[in-house]
Amino acid sequence: MSDALGMNSDYKRSLLEGLELFRGVRADDVQDLLQRCDRRDLEEGELLLSPSSNNEHVFVVLSGSLSVHVGSLDTPKLATMEVGACVGEMSIIEDRDPSAYVIAAEPTHLLLIHQTILWDMVNASHEFAKNLLVVMSERVRSHNRVIAHSFGELKKVEQRAK
Repeated sequence: MSDALGMNSDYKRSLLEGLELFRGVRADDVQDLLQRCDRRDLEEGELLLSPSSNNEHVFVVLSGSLSVHVGSLDTPKLATMEVGACVGEMSIIEDRDPSAYVIAAEPTHLLLIHQTILWDMVNASHEFAKNLLVVMSERVRSHNRVIAHSFGELKKVEQRAK
């Protein structure tokens, strides 16, 4: 990441603006922290997160996409995480194992933010902290929609059964 952050501030700003966690964040506020982050490449179908494995990172999708599955890898995809989205933040915030399986839907390039760096970013930037809350809020809203849809489908099946 250090190569990209060595560019001019307009480039850094445009690079960060495309990532959910960094919208409106001043590049100078997090530049040193981002340089401490790692990158990781996944092949299609490669497992990133699992409820049976500890997680210490937030993963930001730089290219490609991830599929999220709850319960098992055989369940239908709950969500697709596209470029700019992040995963893993819930297990960091809750200090628990991941709640879902996350796999690469295609070859995917990720920015890895270790939990210690994540908390340093929260302390360094009010906008970053706010964005993290927005990401969490959007997850809750998304899950609420899935639950409401599933409940509606269950009611339809019950009606037909009667």
